Amino acid sequence: AATATATASATMSEEAPRRSKKKSSVPIMGESGQTDAERRKLRTSQRKLLKRITTAEGDAMEDAKAAAFDQIRDSNNALFKKVRYTREAVLDGDNLDAITARASRQADRLVSVARYDAAKFVRKLKSKATNREHNFDWTMLGREVGTCFNAVPGINFMNGPVDHHVAEKKRAVRERRKRGSQEEGEEERPEDLKEMEKGDGRLTAAEQHYQSVSDTLIKRSNEVKQEEERNGKKQKGEINMVQCLFNPKSFTQTVENIFHFSFLVKKGDAGIRVDKKSGEVKTWNSKVNTSNSNVKDNGDEQLPSKQCIVALDMKQWQALIDSNGVVKSDVPHRTGKNAC
Repeated sequence: AATATATASATMSEEAPRRSKKKSSVPIMGESGQTDAERRKLRTSQRKLLKRITTAEGDAMEDAKAAAFDQIRDSNNALFKKVRYTREAVLDGDNLDAITARASRQADRLVSVARYDAAKFVRKLKSKATNREHNFDWTMLGREVGTCFNAVPGINFMNGPVDHHVAEKKRAVRERRKRGSQEEGEEERPEDLKEMEKGDGRLTAAEQHYQSVSDTLIKRSNEVKQEEERNGKKQKGEINMVQCLFNPKSFTQTVENIFHFSFLVKKGDAGIRVDKKSGEVKTWNSKVNTSNSNVKDNGDEQLPSKQCIVALDMKQWQALIDSNGVVKSDVPHRTGKNAC
């Protein structure tokens, strides 16, 4: 049995056709021997054919009764037989896409159906259903279209049998949850919660820096005011803002000093102005110098607040330090964990 099976398998393998990869006999690329002049001539013919397909001359290809489609298709096939390089093959593909589009429109025309509009329908209806007295014969119209409605109309009831009793669903009454002891406590504000989270009452790094800027401004304003008092000058307590806030050792800390200083101005604890004579930017603490305070004499109303955006780059920062001769800022330089 094993010998018979092996013999049958051998016979079938001998009778089965052998599949061999047949190499194309058409030489391509450099092996074709096609010259550059022949290729240029071929590309020119392909472009001319594409122009014929895409212009008004190609409209005749959409007519199934005309011979234009067969002629252009045969011309493209003849040019394709001369293609040996990929550049000419791309142009042949463009021509084939254009021919395919024309063929698609030709097929649409073959499957066209009659179209009617409302005006044409009314004219035809009037010519068919008008009697000799030139009146519209509604009886004749009903008789002619009655075949379309000779079926007994059906009745659909989407809610099931009519005698079916629908049980009314009872909604479960939900009991309100009783508030626990935590919900009955006093409501805390976010500021209070932040203070509670600190536990030991210590200030954060940002709060410490803000307090340092405020204390420095008060200290320097008091010193300048006392010096003005000794010299018999008008007591303003104004100091140079660049000397106070600009740290020549750190551009980052300078930006932070200005940022926290802006909150003092917003709260009315500090002021800022430009001296027209010297051009210096002056600042002061409102508690030390009440004459320049943002608060009016009655102490209740405030002047309308204004906002502005201040841009400061490192080049401007260095120029202001040099022009004001700042060697050390009044706000202490921060090191360690408090430094950025």
